[in-house]
Amino acid sequence: KGGATVVLNTSDYDREAERQLSDTNTYSELSKELFEKELRETAAEIAPIMDRLLLTGCLNRNEHRASLEELETPNGSRIYFLPKIHKEINAKSGTFPGRPIVATFASVTHHLDKYLTELTSPLLSTIPGSLTDTTDLLNKLPADCLPEGSRLLTADVNSLYPSIPWLEGIEAATAYYAEHVKHLRKIHKERKLLPPPSIQDFHDALRTVV
Repeated sequence: KGGATVVLNTSDYDREAERQLSDTNTYSELSKELFEKELRETAAEIAPIMDRLLLTGCLNRNEHRASLEELETPNGSRIYFLPKIHKEINAKSGTFPGRPIVATFASVTHHLDKYLTELTSPLLSTIPGSLTDTTDLLNKLPADCLPEGSRLLTADVNSLYPSIPWLEGIEAATAYYAEHVKHLRKIHKERKLLPPPSIQDFHDALRTVV
């Protein structure tokens, strides 16, 4: 938290990782055969999406070629945990809780994931009440003293991403994209970027990645 470097025993790290991964409400263990089958099926879903993005002029040939090469030998994502040293030590693992990061840098969805991230980044600032970081919050607070009786409140969601209903999240994101796709087209034109994809292609890409 805050960019600090944390040094801890690998045994503590492993215990916290095992504690989180043993949560069967969030994770389920796959056999090697089923895991590889899922990867092949995901690769088979991604290829036609990339083809459509190329044909509609939303993806250049180099990006398309790189994504297809990645699909030839599909790999899974890597998970690691960032120690939350500002939190209390977990009673079960006996160490600081870890924030799980599922990194797709080596995964079958890497190029499509990166494409969606770059595509939607201009939309983050259009979400009502969105904050980039603490500095952004401070800049948005009134310059003068807050009115008497004002209170600043914070709220947090436990395990935010695993708690989001996937289907509803995909539909909500697609609806927001559809509402702001004209804004994106204008930005892409100003920055001389390739046009954003159709609403259907965006939906299919997001569903496949999620």
